[in-house]
Amino acid sequence: MKNILQIYPSEIVKRKPPINIQEEHLHYFQHEFQHFIPESNLFYLKKACVTKDGIIIKNLKILPQFVINFPELKTYYFRYLLSTFIKHKSVRLNKKRKYLLLFDNYSGPEGFSHWISDAMTRIFALNGMLKNYTAILPAYCKNGFRAQSLKVFDFGSIYYIEPNTYVKVDNLYAPTFIAPTGNFNISNILGFRSFVLEKLKISNKINTKRTYISRKKTPRRHILNEIEVEDLMISYGFDIVFMEDHDFAEQISIVNSTKVLVSIHGAALTFLHFMNEDSKVLELRYDGDTHNNHFYAIASSLDIDYYYQVCPGNFISPIANNYDINVEMELLKKNINLMLQ
Repeated sequence: MKNILQIYPSEIVKRKPPINIQEEHLHYFQHEFQHFIPESNLFYLKKACVTKDGIIIKNLKILPQFVINFPELKTYYFRYLLSTFIKHKSVRLNKKRKYLLLFDNYSGPEGFSHWISDAMTRIFALNGMLKNYTAILPAYCKNGFRAQSLKVFDFGSIYYIEPNTYVKVDNLYAPTFIAPTGNFNISNILGFRSFVLEKLKISNKINTKRTYISRKKTPRRHILNEIEVEDLMISYGFDIVFMEDHDFAEQISIVNSTKVLVSIHGAALTFLHFMNEDSKVLELRYDGDTHNNHFYAIASSLDIDYYYQVCPGNFISPIANNYDINVEMELLKKNINLMLQ
């Protein structure tokens, strides 16, 4: 394996606290106030395998530097290797072509947030090189919002790995992560926002809208008193938006034209990537979740004022942050008034 290009140098990111930080909630955010982002690089590998999950295997070993949350994979490491080589079909790719791996094991079929924050930011960093390679992407990128999102990039050609398949690649090029998942390289995320908005011809310079994004139509992670919350939002002049009703470009345009955004912790808040600086966001969080600060990190990186509200609720499962919350209405009013000052 040969390091052929530094994509971004390392940096130390410093984040301002949430605007409405309370001392009793300092432990939710304090460990995120300063974060080291390692350098990112592009590597060349001669003769390697790539699984349907974007995991690289060379000499029967999984390469950990290309796996998000490798400690989790270690718990079923050998089972994964056996499943790949015994149950899945192998396809050898053209020996004369150069292939560029552009997805990872967290940006899976349901990984909306990780697709934008981890995969798309990495593709953007390499956009000027795409025409020189055949990009390797999963088959689920052929349809839906991923297919829409890929239209902003300048691909030469794409090879899609089908389900239950792994590929053998003679000339593989693979970037490491631009930043650890949930964190961001500042110049990358700033450039990514400008690039996507320009490509989609979205430029809402006058962003005055107030938007509440509801998860009422999603199968999990709901607000138990959603009707009360929606009624309050309407009384403050907020539009009630269901992201499922819009295509990718429309979703970005909605958020880019928004000055004040409110939503429960969830994939819709990933569109913070496309809000203008000096906008404001309120994240409704589950009480006790001190780990998931993805959206706080995006907001800080893009100079968006971040507010939060800790909400009691019903914990269901640690898988995919599965819980329902109950929003305290008087506190919500207080936070909205603070945001609208």
